[in-house]
Amino acid sequence: MGPLTRRQIIRLAFYGSIAAGSAYTGLVEHRIVRTNQYRIPMSNLPTAFEGFRIVHLTDIHYGLLVSQNFVKNVVRRANEANGDIIVCTGDYVHKRNTDEELDAVWPLLSELKAPLGVYAVLGNHDHWASTKRSIYWLEQTGFNLRRKCKRLEKAGSHLWLAGTGDLLA
Repeated sequence: MGPLTRRQIIRLAFYGSIAAGSAYTGLVEHRIVRTNQYRIPMSNLPTAFEGFRIVHLTDIHYGLLVSQNFVKNVVRRANEANGDIIVCTGDYVHKRNTDEELDAVWPLLSELKAPLGVYAVLGNHDHWASTKRSIYWLEQTGFNLRRKCKRLEKAGSHLWLAGTGDLLA
């Protein structure tokens, strides 16, 4: 076999970059947990809530590519972030039509703890897995904020936390 032609080199580079990109997405990216901290100035915020910390979890997508150990690590990091509250905004599982993934991930999520509570709504993947079972776990954990409002109180002052859910589901 002789040296590669220019066309073969370009083709190899093209397909190689597609393979590398797919491998990165499938093998690396889903394992990244990003931690960001934001200061959000709010006018008329009660003094008692100055420095109030919210830990936000979303899009865990437990399933084929996301292990229970990964979820345990996320829960540990969320608890160690020392938030006043933890809010979870859905897509806890990946697969459709599955009580199995829901029943595996929610006992892990139930370990989330924050002084003023943990609150959760559902995402589209949770509805696709099983709306009925997802709601069961929201209720079972006491995290349910779906279609509800919760009054948060601190040093005689209060804020309202409102939950909806996935608009399309």
